[in-house]
Amino acid sequence: MPLPDSGFPSWKYPNENIDAIKQEMAVRNSTMMENLPDIPDSEMPELPELPSPKQKKSFEIPEAPARIKRIPKEEEYEERGERTQRPLFIKVEKFREILDSAETIDKKLREIKGAMQKLREIQEKEAEVMEQWEADIDELKEKLGAIEKTLSQVEK
Repeated sequence: MPLPDSGFPSWKYPNENIDAIKQEMAVRNSTMMENLPDIPDSEMPELPELPSPKQKKSFEIPEAPARIKRIPKEEEYEERGERTQRPLFIKVEKFREILDSAETIDKKLREIKGAMQKLREIQEKEAEVMEQWEADIDELKEKLGAIEKTLSQVEK
C-alpha cells in the first residue's frame, strides 16, 4: 500500500541515488510554487526599514581593580618557594569535621588542665601532711631526748 504524497521526497529506498532525490525535491518545490496564489503588490504590507549594520566594536577586558588580589598559579608559588601561602580550598563538610575535631581537642585539653590542677592540690596537701609528720617526729625526738636525759640523771 503506497503512502500518501506529503510533498517531501520519498525515503522508501535507502539505496536510491542522491541525484534522483534532489531531482524529485526540485520537481515538488516547483509544483508547490506554481500552486501559490498571486498576491498583487498593492496588497503586500510595507515592511519597516531595518537599521544599517553597525561596525563591530572590539571588546577589551578591563584590568582587575587594585583591591582584587589575583590568585597566583601553582608554578608561581613553586618558583618563589612559598608552598605554605597557597590558597586552600576544602569542602564545607570537611571544614565542619575540622571544627568538630578542634572543639573535641579543646575540650580534652581543658579536662587535662583540670586534672593537673587537682594533682597539684593533692601534692600540696601531701607536702603539708609530710611537713606536719616531720614536725611531729622532731617533737617526739625532743621528748624522747628529754626522757632519756631524765632517766640518765636518775641512774647516776
